[in-house]
Formats: sequence, structure tokens, C-alpha cells
Amino acid sequence: MTIKDVEKQTGITKANIRYYESQGLIQPDRSASGYRNYRPEDVEELNRVRLLRLLDVPMEQVKALQQGKASLDGVLAGQMAQTQEEQKRLSDVAQIIRQIRQNGEDYQSLEPEPYLERLKGRETQDALISDRHPWRRYWARGVDGVLILAIAFAAFPGLWLQLRAGWNVLFVQWVVLALYNTALEPLLLWAVGWTPGKLLLGIRVTNRNGGRLTFQQATDRTINVLIYGLAFHVPLLKEARIYDCLGKAEDGELLPWEQDTQLVFRKVGVWNHTLVVLIYLLSVVSILWVGFRQVC
Repeated sequence: MTIKDVEKQTGITKANIRYYESQGLIQPDRSASGYRNYRPEDVEELNRVRLLRLLDVPMEQVKALQQGKASLDGVLAGQMAQTQEEQKRLSDVAQIIRQIRQNGEDYQSLEPEPYLERLKGRETQDALISDRHPWRRYWARGVDGVLILAIAFAAFPGLWLQLRAGWNVLFVQWVVLALYNTALEPLLLWAVGWTPGKLLLGIRVTNRNGGRLTFQQATDRTINVLIYGLAFHVPLLKEARIYDCLGKAEDGELLPWEQDTQLVFRKVGVWNHTLVVLIYLLSVVSILWVGFRQVC
């Protein structure tokens, strides 16, 4: 059967069906012409996955269940504990809401301290959004950019001769960085979840469930960064977009390439920052040295 048939039978969108396939949860047959042919077993597997996801079972645990690395009873027991904890939280919230209403409070007369004490240890999501490290992300991308340029000029020193022949240095930079953003970066994010700059500064890119990106997600992310975050590396436009995106990240706004992905940060120390500075400086020196040798 076709993906459209499966969508009708399961209620799962085509995008999610393809996503579950990319995660290895189903493996439809292929016709001689390359078209997918879904079997009844695939439909049954998708319905199992849909049920577990509706029960808020994380994708990694769904995959562990299918692979026989976890028991259904154990996974559901853990999920039940989380659900009961959430129910208790909502019950406490409902009780406080009723009390505030019974006391006839308005916004100006509301004294929050007694209620905050009862909700101690809990935080709202918007209190966590600020931990987005926009400048760490900026320098991670800067390291990636200068590193790939250094590698490109070291591997193809003849680029400097082309510059002498009349090529514009900004055009060469644009070509190299655009190729990196559209080819190598998606491969790295798909394969390991980081680029050299991100690894040095403790940043990993995952999907919304904390798992590995699909190649399509990695590609969409980097293309959107190239368009909306870097303005295709066009001078001045690029700087304006970076400034705008830094401000939005500081304010906790989701950027255009963050709809289906998230960043996971680990703690980094002074050695990480020192290494970033050294790599940046060495890359710049390497580019200039290759150019000096070609000119001389």
C-alpha cells in the first residue's frame, strides 16, 4: 500500500511516517522503481508507535522497546510515575488557583510569597529560555567558518592565484562557506550532532526528543541558517542578520531554524575558550601564510 493509504489507516501524517522510517521503526519494501510499498505489519507497528507517543513515551524508549532492550511494563511503570507526579503538580496548582479566587484577589493586591512558597522547587518554561548562550553559538559558528576557509586554502592553494587573476576574495569566501553550509555541516549534524566549533564550546544539536537529527532535519536546519541567519554571507546583510538573531536569542525567541531542533549545552571551562581562540588565530595565520607563499 502507498503512504497515503497508511496515513488514512493510522491517522499519522506522511511527515511522521517518513520520520519513523528514518528512525528504523518500520522498513517498507521497495518496488523495482524505488517506490515504497507498506505492508500490514508496518501499519500495525505504526499504530503501536502512535499509541506509545500519545502516552508521552520518549522516542528513544520506543526504539528500545522495539529492539528488545526494554520491557513494556518497565517503560510504562516509569511513565506512570511521571504522570502521577504531573497530576499532583496540577492538583496543587488547581488548589492554589481556587484559593486565590476565593480570597477575591486582584492583580495589584495579590501577595505572591505564600503561594510561591507552596510551589517551591518548580519553575515555568519561560524561566529557562534565557539559557540559550547566543554568544557561545556565535563563536562556535565563527570557528567553523574560519577553520573551513583555512582547510580550503591549504588543500587548494591555487585559489590564491585565482584571486590574483581577478577573482573577488569575498566571492571565493562565499563559495567555500556556502558549500560548507549546504553540504558538510548537514552531514556532521546528522552523523554526530555537532560541528568542530560546537564540539569545542559544548554544543550539540538534537531533535525535540533529544535524539539524533534525520538528514532532512539537519539539511533544513543548515539551509535555514544560511538564508535567515547568514543572508547567504552577503556583506553587511550578513552582519545585520547576525545582530538581529543574537538579539532574538537573548530574548528567548525561537529562530527560524529551531522549529524541529534544539541545542543541548554542556559546561565548558577556560581551556575550551582558550582552545577556541588559538584555533581561530592559527586558522587566520594559516590562510595568510598560504597566500603569502603563493604571492611570493
